[in-house]
Amino acid sequence: MSLELLPNELLIECLKYLSTFEMLHIFYPLNIRFQSLIYSFQLNMSFHDIDQLKFDSLCLLLSSNTELQQRIHSLQLSNENFCQIHLFLSKFSFTDFSNLQSLTLIQIAEHNLSDLSLELPCILSQLSSFHLVDSNYNMDINNILLTIESSRLRVLTIPKLFIRNQPVCNITYLQYLTIFDCSSSQLHFILNYSYQLKYLKVKHILQDYQFNGEPMQTTTNLKYLVIDKYTDDLFNLEPIFRRIPNLECLNISARDVLVIEASQWQNWIVNFLSNLKIFRFQLHFRDQQLMNNIEYLFNEFQNDFWLKERQWYTEYLLADYYGLIYSIPYFLNSFRIQDSKSRFSSKLMKNSDKYSNIHQLEIIADLWMDENDYYFSNIDLLEFSYEYPISVQSLKDYINLNHVKQLKLNADDKINSSFLLNLLKHAPNISTLSIHIHLVMSLLNNDELCFYLNTMIKKTSSNSIFCRGN
Repeated sequence: MSLELLPNELLIECLKYLSTFEMLHIFYPLNIRFQSLIYSFQLNMSFHDIDQLKFDSLCLLLSSNTELQQRIHSLQLSNENFCQIHLFLSKFSFTDFSNLQSLTLIQIAEHNLSDLSLELPCILSQLSSFHLVDSNYNMDINNILLTIESSRLRVLTIPKLFIRNQPVCNITYLQYLTIFDCSSSQLHFILNYSYQLKYLKVKHILQDYQFNGEPMQTTTNLKYLVIDKYTDDLFNLEPIFRRIPNLECLNISARDVLVIEASQWQNWIVNFLSNLKIFRFQLHFRDQQLMNNIEYLFNEFQNDFWLKERQWYTEYLLADYYGLIYSIPYFLNSFRIQDSKSRFSSKLMKNSDKYSNIHQLEIIADLWMDENDYYFSNIDLLEFSYEYPISVQSLKDYINLNHVKQLKLNADDKINSSFLLNLLKHAPNISTLSIHIHLVMSLLNNDELCFYLNTMIKKTSSNSIFCRGN
């Protein structure tokens, strides 16, 4: 059956499975019927992870068709692979896209600031969603955002929300907020004024010496709280928990904790977080007394409340200079493996399920595998720090090498070319390599290795500066 014989309703359902680029590249040029069908969509235009040839092709199509410009509902631009933001703004203004609701800018460069200082004030007031990701120039951007008062903004991702303890934009109507860091006092400010907030992610909560710990009476409708790195006193969490009784999911990774009491966590959950359904945590500590008592501390998480009532399972790991107690499945996206003194691996969950969320794996030790206790199925970035496993075959037992796309070698004195060659043979999707520049010459004597490097690697970097491939 010819594709054109299908009814419009079925064609629309098929088109929904395609990206905007695929729709425009494959179907838009065919005929007026497909063009009309595409016009019925609210288009999500992402230029992220496309090469410059595809970028230029899309820009050419957009510049010649104002109707398509009006169909764009969301726009994502990234400087990861080339100066995409500057090139785009040299061809268009954000105001050309009158129905734009969501804007994402990734890795803003210093030379983008002059353009953005003109463009952002003209567009931010109409957006419901704005994302500023991986920017090193957030202070300058924040100064631009300070001029914006938008009652339409519902979703915001921004490195710095506060300048001199004042928010850079109106947070009253926010429902989803992601920020790089804040203090406990600033977190309470967010809870005070973001009455509609449902989701909050903070990558780092800093130690707050001014926070007095007094609980505030107001509560929010917050359902989902994610704290990637918590370095404040754990007991400053209690006044926060008192304010968010509707919380359903809590993810928290606490660094250098001085007290670990499962009974205290249980008390907070029972008394303040009674609606909590998902609790994912990692407690990292260096205190020698805690390290000496890790089995006792871990066993406190094994009572009926944790295992039977909530079905929240945990493991622990003790290395030379630190210890970890963490929930499984492991919820963070990165993991480091090194020689450990002791480790408890729960048998209540399959190994293939425990670490499926991990996408970045750093291997520090040589003899690091222990009785099939690990299996990593979704590793994108594989990093070796100064030592290599005995064989690639040993890696295959614990890592799905077919999934690996990025390889980082941190050794600065030597590299095992045979190991690298075998790894490339068994990890066919590696396209990015990071290596110290003075070690590159040592690889050129191996003709077979050079063939694989030339065939597979699209991007390289030296001196441990990592670049992503196309």
